[in-house]
Amino acid sequence: MSALSIFDRLHFLRFSIWDFSFQSLKQQYGRDFIRHIILRHPIKTAKGIIGYQIAKEKNKKADTDGRQFQFPIPSTPLVMDRDPIVGVGYCMKPDTPACISGKGNHNCWFFESGAYLKENPPLPDSCAICPIRKIGLQSFAAGCHYYIMTSAIDILYDLYLPALNKRTFRKGLFTLCRYSFEPFAIACSIAELEGVMLPFSKNDCADYKTWLHADDGFKEEQTELVDESYRVISEILQKSAEITKRDSGGETNSKKKYKKQGNIFFIHYD
Repeated sequence: MSALSIFDRLHFLRFSIWDFSFQSLKQQYGRDFIRHIILRHPIKTAKGIIGYQIAKEKNKKADTDGRQFQFPIPSTPLVMDRDPIVGVGYCMKPDTPACISGKGNHNCWFFESGAYLKENPPLPDSCAICPIRKIGLQSFAAGCHYYIMTSAIDILYDLYLPALNKRTFRKGLFTLCRYSFEPFAIACSIAELEGVMLPFSKNDCADYKTWLHADDGFKEEQTELVDESYRVISEILQKSAEITKRDSGGETNSKKKYKKQGNIFFIHYD
């Protein structure tokens, strides 16, 4: 066991990302994170780290038993009412039958083809059972941007930096592996992105080697969420959909659609 792994087990300085951070220095993601976030925004980085530590303690007291992590604080339910984005892991795509858009990418036939705008459209077998389609429909109804997350380097440029530099995103709801929980939460805290993270309950990455393989787009097994996580997602997005409908004067979904810009499906109103 390395010294850094021991630091992780001891939660040295209330962190458990020592080994992850050190190994990430060998990757472009780690170097670019230091260059574009830590060095350019040292004050926000310090504030974000402190904010994360406070959120970590408050989440422990909230007794969610690791079922979710809310930041900056879990005192009030999250409402996706300001520049909201929902992010899901590409590893949630079905394996049997395999996703027709391919797995290790940001693509989704259902949303790129416009099928989501039709009532009861014919679906490929993979789409019919896909949790990404299910969550994406709820995100659309709630007026949230939608992001199928792949590699750490893409998440840095697609999510963290736009949130930090342009305030493109202010609220977020994310599904990801438990191994990524802490580094993801710290980055969101630095970027002043308020949100909730929900962990995969099965087939997620348990160590850096597995995580790096998945980060390169290779994830053989489909990850899963527990029913409680789907309930939380539905509850948050249903409330947000009610707010969206109220603020739009009761307009229907026919006046909005997804447009993929870069790697993200952005909500647009006609």
